[in-house]
Amino acid sequence: MCRNPDASAPDGPWCYTTDTKVRWEYCNISRCPPRVPKPPGSLKGYPLNSTSIYIFWKRIPPSSHKKQLLGYRIQYRRLGSLLYSELNITSNITETVISSLDFQTTYEIKINGFSEIGQGPPGKTLDIKTLQKGEILSDVKFMFLIDTAFESELLNSSSNVFKTMEEKIRSSVKHQFNGSSLFYKVRVLGFSNGSVKADILVKVKVKEHTMKTMVVTRLMDRFDSSFKTRLGISAITVKEKPPPPVSPSVTNIQTRYFILTWDKPKYGSNYHINSTIVELKKEGFGSFTPVKKLPYSQTGMMMENLQPDTEYEIRLSSSNKYGTSDNGTLLKQKTLPDRFIKNLLLTIVLPLALAVLFIGFVCLKFRPTCPQPEKIICEKMVLGERGYWFELPRSAVEFKEKLGEGAFGEVFKGVVRIGGQFKNCAVKKLKANATEAEKRDLRNELQIMATAGEHPNLVTLMGASTEEEPVLVVVSLAQNGCLLNHLQKSREHPYINVAKPVREINFDVNERVRIARDIANGMLHLSNKKCIHRDLAARNVLLDDKFVAMVSDFGLSRDVYESGAYENTTGGVLPVRWMALESLVDYTYSTKTDVWSFGVTLWEIESGGAKPYPGLAGMELVDFLNSGRRLKPPDSCPNNILEMMMACWHPDPSQRPSFSEIVASLDQALQAIRVNLADGTTGSEFQRSTSLALETDDLNNDDMSINLRDGITQYRPLANTDMGSELEGEAENHKENKTEGSEDV
Repeated sequence: MCRNPDASAPDGPWCYTTDTKVRWEYCNISRCPPRVPKPPGSLKGYPLNSTSIYIFWKRIPPSSHKKQLLGYRIQYRRLGSLLYSELNITSNITETVISSLDFQTTYEIKINGFSEIGQGPPGKTLDIKTLQKGEILSDVKFMFLIDTAFESELLNSSSNVFKTMEEKIRSSVKHQFNGSSLFYKVRVLGFSNGSVKADILVKVKVKEHTMKTMVVTRLMDRFDSSFKTRLGISAITVKEKPPPPVSPSVTNIQTRYFILTWDKPKYGSNYHINSTIVELKKEGFGSFTPVKKLPYSQTGMMMENLQPDTEYEIRLSSSNKYGTSDNGTLLKQKTLPDRFIKNLLLTIVLPLALAVLFIGFVCLKFRPTCPQPEKIICEKMVLGERGYWFELPRSAVEFKEKLGEGAFGEVFKGVVRIGGQFKNCAVKKLKANATEAEKRDLRNELQIMATAGEHPNLVTLMGASTEEEPVLVVVSLAQNGCLLNHLQKSREHPYINVAKPVREINFDVNERVRIARDIANGMLHLSNKKCIHRDLAARNVLLDDKFVAMVSDFGLSRDVYESGAYENTTGGVLPVRWMALESLVDYTYSTKTDVWSFGVTLWEIESGGAKPYPGLAGMELVDFLNSGRRLKPPDSCPNNILEMMMACWHPDPSQRPSFSEIVASLDQALQAIRVNLADGTTGSEFQRSTSLALETDDLNNDDMSINLRDGITQYRPLANTDMGSELEGEAENHKENKTEGSEDV
């Protein structure tokens, strides 16, 4: 029985004996070969750039014999070459970078451990190709929230469940980048509990010095809706430092302050940005000093306590749990000179100007041949058919990002220079493929806005450029966008595990009535100016920075100076769900048809931006209204508001209220609401106390027809008219493009 084959006894191997008097003795058992280290396990790696490769491996476990591991020897060579290069690493390190390699070349790499006794055998051989010249490999970490049941086996990286999910994610990401030189490799770092949260590391090939935020943007562009559907992804989180805000601009520049605004970065919500950091310094002096740390939702601030006539440099950065933007957005701005200096200049310039004027007068009086001064191009007042507007030179209008577009027109956010001041605005213009009819409609909208003039509840005309094509119509900018979008955002989301949207305005009964009163005020002003709108709807109501409602989009408007009504003879796309019954039947319009549309807009406000008459169009809608039925009242709609809707939808136009009566009624409703709130009645209690009892009848489309108590009865059907052929013939002349919420008749 061999007990010491490696000769740890002084004179060689020893063995037990069968002699009871001799416990052991030296024997001729062969010595075992020297115990060298075992091969390292799980050698992996990837290229860092065109000349370097990163490798890593599992540590060789400690040996029970005396000769311990001293280190690792890495051998590498170009594929096909016979000569290896070597690199030695100490035993406490399990990763290294092999550098000074040739670009776009495949290398064979192997590793073994060594001790005082000798070198152990190498483990698995690894083949890795370096990148092209000028390329690097960039790592981006994501977290995919996947809609699937969590299994405990996902926490074990060696389980079949883990490997199956890992392969599904890998193949989906690889499929999304099929044929793209950007993608290199994807690793699943692990899963966590709750909904299935998968931590993903995506490696991509990019040019040197490419910022990480640009890499993330290119990846997020690839992770489109089809990719999310394929994997069942409900949210993607970028686990990297966020990009800075974009498009910074400065307005209202003064001697000691100016207003700074910016836009949120693309995919900013995926970074879970929590704040925006504003820093400031004088140009050429010292380092940046933090001014303020603002919540991510805020996109502007006033920069105060500045020095006159000083150039400042501003840096904007974003911050999240992974850090602050590596490269902030920079902006330079100079404050205005001190007023004292300006006054001093005036005392010098004014006498000189008077002297020049006197000399010019003498020149004109006694030297008629004196050369005339060159004409200065600037804005001028132009009288149209119905009113004045500023005629602006093209150079006075600067386009920024696009706010929206239709089949023939586009609307841009912009800046306009009027009277030497720069103001934010919205600019409407036609596309190159616009027809003469579209050009005529845009000029008509300009005439109507000039007729209407300024009013707090109408989008204000700031100016226009009409002397060359395309015509530009410049109007005031509504910072909070479309009323319809806010109404729809205010509704509860019907799906599970989807966060409730943040309300930008509290649509309680008080706010709904106030917005309705704003719209009615604007329409009253239009009716007093003898203008009809013809397309009043929530989509055509905009909200300013204080959420004051402004009626907009006068593209279908016409003046009614001559006949008091308008007859459509040109066809086109018509907003049938908002049109009065007489407009659907014989295409006539008046201020009373706008009152009908106001009733539908009021219904939109009370229903949270729902679509009127779902499932009905064309002749079905005409038959529905002719039968005396109307829209189903929204839930919790106050009694007086419902009565106003029904009055607006009276089949006899002469029986509908005027906008002055509507404004007066809404003012009374607002006053009543405020009195109730002052008495301690909550908005929901007041709303319930004024709700009208309704019951659904059993007619066709019974979900949209109602019998009303409290003196409001169902309207009797009008006399049947044969409109089928007329409407069908009219439909052939209409364009096929439709705006949101509108349908062809």
